[in-house]
This record gives sequence, structure tokens and C-alpha cells, in this order.
Amino acid sequence: MFWNNTFLFKASLILNLILCGCVILVFMKKTNLRQKITKNNISISRPTYETAYYKFRLNQFAGLPHNQAAIMFLGDSLTEQGQWAELLKNSYVINRGINGDSTAGVLHRLDGVIADDPSKIFLMIGTNDIWNQNKSVSQILTNYRLILETLKDKLPQTKVYIQSNLPVNNNNFTIKINNNQIYSLNSKLEKLAEELGYTYIDLATKLRDNDGQLNSKYTLDGVHLNGLGYGVWAEVLKPFLN
Repeated sequence: MFWNNTFLFKASLILNLILCGCVILVFMKKTNLRQKITKNNISISRPTYETAYYKFRLNQFAGLPHNQAAIMFLGDSLTEQGQWAELLKNSYVINRGINGDSTAGVLHRLDGVIADDPSKIFLMIGTNDIWNQNKSVSQILTNYRLILETLKDKLPQTKVYIQSNLPVNNNNFTIKINNNQIYSLNSKLEKLAEELGYTYIDLATKLRDNDGQLNSKYTLDGVHLNGLGYGVWAEVLKPFLN
């Protein structure tokens, strides 16, 4: 009986140790995954469209009324943070920006864009592909072409305006983006716009300094725009709203 009790005690101890080890291992894996997912507050370990915020924004969009006269602003945080209807003094303007979005994210939600059937689309996307997903310019361009060709096919009457991506300011801020990639992408987007018969709008020239950086007077963090920056952006766009 004593031997049986000792054996049971040891077996129970070993089993508990194994279970504890498994729990610790699972916890460590979850922690590591959580750290990867929340780096820079934007998902880099999974597609943009799997994040909670992305789904939250899509849920908001789904409940809004459709208006074929709508002028849609489509893009990432730079688009989302713009108070476009007020800046442009136009009540037909709708904002479909999502913080952290990428070309893959726009592709994923393109059905919703098509369902809205807007009269115009002002598109800016691609910076997060470089910054958070380490995509090459050619990879981004492949997604971008698919976005535009789909719009051309499904919304032939919609006027699409391809806005250049903005450079960052990594002279005054710690931003790990090579502006050469931004400018390379913009150059190819300009050619793609011409190929597909869409209008390309060069915003970068209006908002950069003499070093090709995002002008420090237009930003507080080196990436996003302040009120003055959005004012410049809006002035560039006004001729295209008529």
C-alpha cells in the first residue's frame, strides 16, 4: 500500500509538472504573438483586414447609406484623419480611410467600395505596405494594379484619382522608411494611372521640403499631417471636385 501511494504521488507530481510546462509554453507563445501583432500599434504578423479596428471600421461603413453622388476618400490613417467634408466644403464627401490599411486591405474591402458606387474616388495607399509589411515596390504595384483594374471593370463611370504617397520626415523623427521607395512607388503609380486613363495627383511635391522630406511644418510625428498640412492637401484637390 505504501509503495502504491508513493507511486501515485510521484506520478501526480510529474503530471502536474508537465501540465504547468504546457501552460507556460502556451502563454509564452501567445505573448510573443501579441508582441508581434501590436508592434507600432499595427498588425505586422497578420493581414490588415484581420485586425479588430479594421473590422470595426468596416462594420461602421456597412451601416451607412449609399449615395451615387458621393465623393469617396479611400486609404489609410492619412485619409481617415482628414476632415474632408469640412475642408472641402462639400457634403457629398465620405471618408473610407482605415488606420494601418494597406493595398491588401483595400483589395479585401473593394466589394464594399463597389457597392457604394461613388461618383469619384480619391485613393492614397501604399505607405503601410512599405513600413509595416516590408513589401517591395513591385509587390505593392501588383496589388495596386488589381485595385484599379477592378474599379475600371466594376465602376466604369466612376472617376478615380490616384494620389501620390507622401514622404516621411526621418531627418527630425525616427521613422524607418526609405523615402526612395516612396518616390519610386509614386513614379510607377503615375505611369499606371496614365495607362488606365486615371488622374494622378502629385501631393508629395506640395508637402515636402528641399531635402525631399515631409516638411516639418506640416507634421507633428514625421508621418501624419497637422491641420496646416491638411489645408495644403485640400487646396490641391479642390480643382478636381468640380
